[in-house]
Amino acid sequence: MANIWDTRQQQPFPVVKDEKVQVGTTPVGSFAPNGYGLYDMAGNVWQWTADWYRADAFRIQAQYREPPLDPAGPADSFDPDDGNVPAAAPKRVTRGGSFLCSDTYCISYRASARRGTDPLNPMSHLGFRTVMTPEQWKLAQARQGRVASR
Repeated sequence: MANIWDTRQQQPFPVVKDEKVQVGTTPVGSFAPNGYGLYDMAGNVWQWTADWYRADAFRIQAQYREPPLDPAGPADSFDPDDGNVPAAAPKRVTRGGSFLCSDTYCISYRASARRGTDPLNPMSHLGFRTVMTPEQWKLAQARQGRVASR
């Protein structure tokens, strides 16, 4: 489950309100974790990454038989939706969809969904993910007096 726009509702978003529907972002952990124990990998907010957006990055890597291992992404930004010219305002990759995504609007609400976003974009459905190692998680839990279960 994820925080997404449910188009099955009778009224259009964001008019719908009941105790189960949150209009806007929700706190981390409001929905059950996925099969890997990770929370909020899709929905809630599009998550910023450090990668420059190139719609063709994976195709180019495959063409040259290069495995897609570069965690920093391409060296430049290119979005064919901007008229097949190099981006005047380079875009960063955002992933995962947001609470504004639905099955009829948006690219997707999957962890693998990606799109180019202007780094100066101030929209309320953009955010970021903080990451820690299992050791850091256990230390943080111990500092809070909790027993780490992961």
